Amino acid sequence: MPRLLREVKPNYTTDAMRAKISGEVVLECVVNTKGEATDIKILRSLDATFGLDQEAIKAARQWRFSPGTRLGEPVPVFNVARTCLATTLAGIATRLTWQRCNCVAACEVV
Repeated sequence: MPRLLREVKPNYTTDAMRAKISGEVVLECVVNTKGEATDIKILRSLDATFGLDQEAIKAARQWRFSPGTRLGEPVPVFNVARTCLATTLAGIATRLTWQRCNCVAACEVV
């Protein structure tokens, strides 16, 4: 099973901030033998209008994993990732935080 080595957090767009959008983007991808996320697709959209779905894909392309192995050899593995956007009020300011939830919720060798 691939293990996340480097996570890049998605950017929260200005338009999405103004619209106060928060929630979760669910992505599927294949972690190739080099540990790169490829064939990234949106399974559940949060926002196609203000760019949050595209920001989640852009960030996932930069994630790096230790590749999955089978019989000691690296193999491509299918994964489902959840990228969550949560907002927290701190005084009069809103603090925005992206966090990845259950990065590998489901896996299978491709």
